[in-house]
Amino acid sequence: MNIKKFIVITIFFFITSLFLFFNSNRVYSADGPVLKGEFKKDELLVKFKNQNYIDSLLSDLKVEKKTNITNGLYKVKIAANEDIEKVYKLLKANSNIDYVEPNYKVKIAAAPNDSYYSQQWALQKISASSGWDKTQGNSTTKIAIIDTGVDYNHEDLQSKIWVNSGEISGNGIDDDNNGYIDDYNGFDFFNGTLQNPSLPFNKDTNKWVNDSNAAIDDHAHGTCVAGIAGAISNNSVGVAGIDWNAKIVPLKALGSDGSGYISDIVVAIQYAADNNIAVVNLSLISDSYSSSLESIVNYAYGKGVIIAAAAGNDDSSNVLYPAKFTNVLAVGASNSSDQKITPSMTGGAWGSNYGPELDVVAPGINLYTTDISGVGGYSNGNYLFDFGGTSGATPHVAGEAALLKAFFPSFSNSQIMSKIKSGADNIDSVNPSYSGLLGNGRINLEKTISFESSVSSSLNLSPASVIVGGSNTASVTIHNYSSSPITYKALGVAVRLNEPAWNPRDFTYDNNVTIDAGADYVFEKSKNFTELGNYRMWVAALDNTDHWLSLGSINSSIYQITPQASY
Repeated sequence: MNIKKFIVITIFFFITSLFLFFNSNRVYSADGPVLKGEFKKDELLVKFKNQNYIDSLLSDLKVEKKTNITNGLYKVKIAANEDIEKVYKLLKANSNIDYVEPNYKVKIAAAPNDSYYSQQWALQKISASSGWDKTQGNSTTKIAIIDTGVDYNHEDLQSKIWVNSGEISGNGIDDDNNGYIDDYNGFDFFNGTLQNPSLPFNKDTNKWVNDSNAAIDDHAHGTCVAGIAGAISNNSVGVAGIDWNAKIVPLKALGSDGSGYISDIVVAIQYAADNNIAVVNLSLISDSYSSSLESIVNYAYGKGVIIAAAAGNDDSSNVLYPAKFTNVLAVGASNSSDQKITPSMTGGAWGSNYGPELDVVAPGINLYTTDISGVGGYSNGNYLFDFGGTSGATPHVAGEAALLKAFFPSFSNSQIMSKIKSGADNIDSVNPSYSGLLGNGRINLEKTISFESSVSSSLNLSPASVIVGGSNTASVTIHNYSSSPITYKALGVAVRLNEPAWNPRDFTYDNNVTIDAGADYVFEKSKNFTELGNYRMWVAALDNTDHWLSLGSINSSIYQITPQASY
C-alpha cells in the first residue's frame, strides 16, 4: 500500500469516528458513564436558582414534562429518545441551576426470615414496660410512616390512624387549605398507582390530589413498621406498639414492590414537616447521595421534626442514606443477646450495617408485629412473627421518640435525639469486632424516660469569689422538664473537699419535695471554706422506692466557682 493511499484511509476513518462521536446521544466521561447507581432512567431532579427562567432553560432540551416538587425543586421527565446523561451534563454546566441529580431509587430495608416467636421479646429487651410506667404517649403526637402505606383498617391499628379533622374525606376539596386534597388519613405520594398514573400534583390548581385509596398498603412492609411503632396497646388484641397513644400518619411513597424514588420521599417528608408531625420513620434506604433528600431532611429538622432511618442490611460498615445524614437518627439492628445481627444469624440473608455514622441499635430480628389483614401481606393472617432488618429496628426508635415528645413537651428535637442516644446501653462488650461502630448502643426506654433524667440542676454562689475562711451560700435550682409532677422523699446538696464520690450522709435535705411539671425548685446551702483545694458539689434525691438518684455534680476551685451547665 502506498503512502498516499494510507493517508486517505486514515483521514476517512478519523472523520467517520468524529461523526459518530458527535452524533451519538450518549455522553461519556474518561472513566465511563457519568451517572451511577439505581435511578429512574427518564427523570432528573433539578433545583433552579431562579424559577423565572425555567421554561427558557428547558426549551432547548427534549423535556416531556416538569413538575414542581417543592421549593423550586423540579422533577424533569426526559423524552424517550433523549439520553439522560447528555441532558444531565448540559444542565449541570448551566450557572442558573443550583444542582441536578438523578431521581435515585429507594427501597425498603426489611429482611424477614423463617423463625417464629410467639412473644415480643424486643419490648422486654428495651425495658419498654418501665418506660410505660412514666408515660404511654400522647394522642397529640404524630408519627409519619413514610413507606408502602399502612393497612389502616387493621384491627390493631384502626383507632391509631390519624384523622385530619380539618378535611372532609372524599369530597375532592382541600378543606383545610394546606395544599393537599383529601388528606384525611394520610396521603399517597407514590408515582404509578392505578388511580394516578402520574405524580398526583395538579398544576392548574397548584394542589396535590390524593387517590381514592389514600395511603393503603399494597405490600405489607409499612403495616409491619407501623405496628412496631404504634399498634393499639393494652387492648387484649394482637401486639403492643412502643407508643400507646401517638397517632400514625400513613404517607405512601413506595410501591407494591417495596421500592420508589427520591422525588416521592422528598414530598412526603415536606408534608410531615409542614403539617406538625413530630416524628418521621424512614425504614428505607438508598445507596446514592442525594442533595434533594439531604435538603428536605435539613428542612424538616429545622422545623423540629425527629427523623429515624434504617442503616441498611448489607452487613457493611457503610451506613446508607438517608440514615447517614447528620440530622437523622441512624438505626442498626441487634438480637436478643444485644449482638449486632450478622449473616450467620440469618442464614446468610442479611446483616445490619454499622459504622461511625450509626447512632443507636434496636431489636431487628424475629419481631412480632401487624401484617396486612388476611391474605396479601407477608403471611396469611393479621400478624407476622418474624419481621426484621433495620426496617424493624427503626420504628422502635421512632416510637421511643414519640414517647419522649409526650414526656418532655418542652424539649427540642435535638434534645430528644440526644436523650435517645445518651440513654442507650453500650453493647461493645458483646460485639468486640464492632467496638465503637454501634453508636451509643441499644436503646433503653427505662433509662431514657426516667425521672432522674427529667431534671437538670444549675448552681449559683453568693458571693461568687471565695476565700479561705469565708462563707458562701449555694443556690441550686432544679428544673423538671417532664409533663408530670415529680415527688422526692428528700432532696438536697453536699459540698466536699477532694472527694471523688458522694455519700448520702453528707447531705443537707429538704423532705417531701414535689416539683410540678415545667417548674423549678430552689435549694440553698451555706458552706464555710476552711481549706485550699478543689470542692465538688453534688445534687441528689431520694425517690419513692428509697433509691438515691444523682441529679448532678460540679468540680470547683474555692477561688472561682462557675455555674453548672444544665444537662
